[in-house]
Amino acid sequence: DKKNIEFRAESDRKLQTLINNLQGIVYRCKNDSNWTMEYLSKGLEEITGYKIEDIINNNKLSFADIIVPEDRARVWDEIQDSIKKKVPYTIKYNILTASNQVIHVLENGEAIYDNDTKEVIGLEGYISDNTSEVKVKEALKGSEELIRSITHSAADAIVAINYEGKVF
Repeated sequence: DKKNIEFRAESDRKLQTLINNLQGIVYRCKNDSNWTMEYLSKGLEEITGYKIEDIINNNKLSFADIIVPEDRARVWDEIQDSIKKKVPYTIKYNILTASNQVIHVLENGEAIYDNDTKEVIGLEGYISDNTSEVKVKEALKGSEELIRSITHSAADAIVAINYEGKVF
């Protein structure tokens, strides 16, 4: 029995080490309008600047409070739709950090069900900071629009040549 307890403690320690070294937020929350967090990894503090203890069980603010207001209803609707279909969800939305910066996040998760009642008892998943990817896509889109504008308004011919000197 003592060996079993020691084995479980070591397994828990390993799992916590792995989770807390991820670049995102591992979570477990209730399926309520506040997204009441029951577990959050250290990634929360690194990404958002909020303290875990301030958000766990809505101690000082809820996770819903840090989702930008214009995304809250969409996040709720998309996750509820996935729960209804009994499929995992992937959703992009914006949150407001403790320093008032808006960051883009990507969340992957799924509902957890009670074995007996089959009722949803929580949601578990992973949230990553997607801001860099969004900014790169926005910059690329801007570059494409600039090139399109230049080529459409140019009075002269524009020729593109690849690194081998071939026209394409």
